[in-house]
Amino acid sequence: MGLVVAAARALTKWGAAVVLVHHDTKDGAQGLPRGHSILNGALDMSLHLTRDGNVVRGRPAKNRNGSADVDLAFTIATRVLGEDEDGDEIRAAFARDLEPGDVEPRTRFTKGEAAVLDTLHELGEGQPVPEADLRAACIDGRRVSQSDVADNRRRSVENALKGLIAKGVLIFAGGLYQRTDSRDRITEKFADDEEDGACLV
Repeated sequence: MGLVVAAARALTKWGAAVVLVHHDTKDGAQGLPRGHSILNGALDMSLHLTRDGNVVRGRPAKNRNGSADVDLAFTIATRVLGEDEDGDEIRAAFARDLEPGDVEPRTRFTKGEAAVLDTLHELGEGQPVPEADLRAACIDGRRVSQSDVADNRRRSVENALKGLIAKGVLIFAGGLYQRTDSRDRITEKFADDEEDGACLV
């Protein structure tokens, strides 16, 4: 990793912006990329990308020269650059920025809240889930909290549930928990594989 960082730094000598693509973390924590600490220390910026329908969202996990509290959104479009020797169009992909108001603001979740929503999706697949089933799965599954003390895990689940209700993402009625929006995942997959997203560093 030291060689990679040294090579990236050498390229910046001529004013180049060096972009490294890193896979997302398996736990979906959407923070800095895992791996050798020298990489995170050398970054000026880390941008976590996810896809929600045809909208790509970007959230800085680290921004040395500015605020990380921004929500970037864009779509991938194509632009005609000209014609080739056969008269066929030459097209290139580009990112079309979305203006504020074009998309709903993204709700940010704590790691515990994200784990509760994932568990809710797995149990109900978009349908309401009985309270006892959701709580038991969250506590026993140790995704919300990995504490060895059961009471600590219960408190973590309770805090996550309260946080989701306060954010208007989850409702509790008739002994059932259900998401309030039409999405039953926190974020869509960025690609049609098992990766949860991509992290540009």
